Amino acid sequence: MRLIGHSSKKILKKAVGDRQVCYQSIMRMIQDRTVLTVVRHDGAWAVEHDGQMFGRSLDKEVAKAAANKRARQLQDEGQACRVAVNGELGFHGAS
Repeated sequence: MRLIGHSSKKILKKAVGDRQVCYQSIMRMIQDRTVLTVVRHDGAWAVEHDGQMFGRSLDKEVAKAAANKRARQLQDEGQACRVAVNGELGFHGAS
């Protein structure tokens, strides 16, 4: 896990029952997020995860389905993750 947040030192106080709990402003703990990336690979589409390629297909939608299936498995195991598709929604990784 990693700690991310705003550099502000502002402290927020919230009453919880008969005690107060202090929170750093915009500060929270989040899990490291695993990224599964659908990319062009050797004339086809494949999913890259931790340096390994899998889900190779000539059809990009099939590769995306493989990525989403693996992402679901990871999420069921408690790992935060996301699927990125090279060329969609402004994502253009190194070719």
